[in-house]
Order: sequence, then C-alpha cells, then structure tokens
Amino acid sequence: MQAEQRADQRILDGHRRVVARSAVHEYVDEFAPATGPYREQVIARMAQRADEIAYWQGVYAQQQAAGIASSDSRDTIAKGDLVKHRGSWYRVMRVNLKTVSVQMHAGASWTNTIGYHEITGHQPSAANDADTRPVTAPPGPASLPTTGAGRALFFLRVGWRRRAPREPPNRPPRGGRNP
Repeated sequence: MQAEQRADQRILDGHRRVVARSAVHEYVDEFAPATGPYREQVIARMAQRADEIAYWQGVYAQQQAAGIASSDSRDTIAKGDLVKHRGSWYRVMRVNLKTVSVQMHAGASWTNTIGYHEITGHQPSAANDADTRPVTAPPGPASLPTTGAGRALFFLRVGWRRRAPREPPNRPPRGGRNP
C-alpha cells in the first residue's frame, strides 16, 4: 500500500523516467503533474489509503507488542549477529533490505537467505562469542562424537562397488535385414 501511495504522489507531482540510454542519447518519458478531475480522484484515493495504512500499522504494532509478529529488520540486525531459523542458529554474513544472508553449513562457500518474517530469534554479536554460543549442527544421532566447540562430527560411509559389465541386448544386427 505504501508503494501505491508513492506512485500516486509521483502522479500528483509529475515525474520523468529514463527509458533507454545509448552512447550519445538518453530517451526519457516526461509526465506532467495530474490536473482537473483526475487530480481530485488521486487525492481522494491517497487520503483513503493513508487511513488504511495508519490502521494496519497500528495492527502490526499491536502484534509486535504481543510477540506475534517479528520486529526484526535491517535496523536491528547486523553482520555477525546470530539469528534463529527453524530451530537452528546461524551467523549473519550480510544484511539485505528484506532478508539476511547466512552461512547454513560450516565451511560452505555460498550463503542462503532468510526473510525477516522467518526469523524466530536474534542474538546481537556483542552477546555471543564463537566459544560460548556455537552455531547448532544439523540434527543427527546423539551418539556422534563432537568437536571442542560442540559441533557434531559427521562421518559418511560410502560403499562403492564395481558392477559387472552389462551384456548387450539380444538384437538383430544392424543393416535392416534379419538373416
């Protein structure tokens, strides 16, 4: 709704949009401010939407106060913090506009993204050290040995066996004719 509000404000103010650029020229669409009865429609639509936005912001604030909705955002989470997602804690590698990038697997060269609405817990980086709050390992048997940091060691037993060579199917010889 806020994006629609900003779009209507651009209609009221007038705006320009760059359609394409070349080495020597810039192609621009210019839009004049709305006038006449259309301007009145846009103003009425914006007033109604402003009331709706205020109502839903109040509902969201009540849900945050009750602990139903997450209050985590780009302003509250920083690189190095721990976030809880689906029962496991992950270290934040990057803070994005709508998500955080985390490294879900130790030693992985890639990151995964978690939306702010999916985060169920948050620990600021000042409150955690690598020694006191390790990132939880994926679920596995409780009898596995662990490292000093509390992470489980996983051993994978792979049994490779060589197959016997396959015999060719019983087909007639190539050439199109059966003997």
